[in-house]
Amino acid sequence: MPLVSVVTATYAGDDPQQLAQAVDSVIAQTHRPLHYLVACDGPLTRDQSQVLAVRAAAHEWIDVRELPGPRGPAAARNAVLPECTGDFVAILDADDAMAPTRIAEQIEALTHRQWDLVASWLQIMDPTGADREIRQFPTDPGQVRAKAAYFCPTANTALTFRADVLPRFRYPELRVGEDYRLWVDLMRAGLRIGNLPRPLTRYRAGAGSMTRRRGWKYATSDLATKLRALPLAPVWQWPIVVVVAGATFLVRLLPAGLFRGAYVLFEKVTR
Repeated sequence: MPLVSVVTATYAGDDPQQLAQAVDSVIAQTHRPLHYLVACDGPLTRDQSQVLAVRAAAHEWIDVRELPGPRGPAAARNAVLPECTGDFVAILDADDAMAPTRIAEQIEALTHRQWDLVASWLQIMDPTGADREIRQFPTDPGQVRAKAAYFCPTANTALTFRADVLPRFRYPELRVGEDYRLWVDLMRAGLRIGNLPRPLTRYRAGAGSMTRRRGWKYATSDLATKLRALPLAPVWQWPIVVVVAGATFLVRLLPAGLFRGAYVLFEKVTR
């Protein structure tokens, strides 16, 4: 069976219980063998350190790396990606969780399809861990590519890719939107990204996850990425993409009280 490297970045602000659930979901994977790299972005709390120490002691394939910081999740992931020795690499955020068959299903997809990277739909959780809606993404790489100029067409926390992608897989160390920018750059380089049409990762939507998508920094980063993705869309759609990019920029600058409703409505229209 192929070796799979798994990467999670964590920092002192992550909830220890949620971190434990993330790590336990990797331990519960049906696929073996695994090599799990946990990148600690700066000093962790005592509770977080205990969560990782107990599990690393029980599973020799869990490798906890202490890094200087905090420098942000992109920098933390980038620091350990060169140490991934697996045939495939999977990403998981520290407050999310994998379905037990996620890695097995994604490896099968990468083995039997002409895809370079694969993610999946998301099971959205509220902050308590209760299930909400399922977040769908386009599935075929052609659809993913065409939609990338309108919205982020896949989820970082649900991603698995072949090891031969690693030389080109480096997160831009932006304040926000580093994953979206990376997907666009990889697709512009000709790589194919698909999404499996079932929720193989549970994504925790925190109380502030929506409001973090507004403001000047997010608006300018998102606008730059959408314009960077323009060549991925059919030429006849370019004027539409520019209008959508400008409108999204303005929506992200709305006051918090108006942003949520406007953003949800706008997202439904563009998808």
